[in-house]
Amino acid sequence: MLLPWVFSCSNENSFPFEEEIIEKNDESLSRSYTLYWDISNTCELILQEPINEILSEIMSIQEYRYMYDLILINDTRIQYIYIYQDDYNSVAAYEPKFKMMYFRDEYVVHDAFPEEFIHFIQDLAYDGIYGRSKADIEFEAKFFQDLLNLNNGAVLRGTGDQYGDLYTKWILKIYDEFYITAFIYDIIMEGISGLTYHEFLEDFAAANTSYGTPEHFDPQLLKYLY
Repeated sequence: MLLPWVFSCSNENSFPFEEEIIEKNDESLSRSYTLYWDISNTCELILQEPINEILSEIMSIQEYRYMYDLILINDTRIQYIYIYQDDYNSVAAYEPKFKMMYFRDEYVVHDAFPEEFIHFIQDLAYDGIYGRSKADIEFEAKFFQDLLNLNNGAVLRGTGDQYGDLYTKWILKIYDEFYITAFIYDIIMEGISGLTYHEFLEDFAAANTSYGTPEHFDPQLLKYLY
């Protein structure tokens, strides 16, 4: 069954449904959604296995266990998990206003869940990410994944157009310091070769203009973890 400390989940039985519950003219949300399946409320078996599988994997990583502690401290849950379609044909999304998590279909859950889970934890670390700069939030989440996935050959997610090589060297520098110093956050923020965390953020935002202009606030999730 779905892990109760992460999800609000009942044993009610229901069938897949199609319902437009978020109006296109609701400007307070990032997009409009057509919802096909309320997984969190019905506990449908189709998603229990992949979600539990990826939770078991990520909870073997120390940083994710720290994020779990933040869930306990705030006594909160992901309120809804949906199979959905949106205006952008997105693979997955997290909507902070309602603490909803969405997946395009059950086949993308394993690969897409970690980043959406990070956005959920950012929502706690920032005491709400609703209304904050999407560029800052997305870069922090992708940078964090790059740092954790460095040794498994994954493609780096937080690179921009101008400083790609230096971004890789920056990640390597941080990784090399993990077991040497207790001041990882300071090393992250100082960057490399005169480029700070915020310069790499700016480069990422310039290459991903759909995320808007960064506000350059301190990365609170990284500060909490490191």
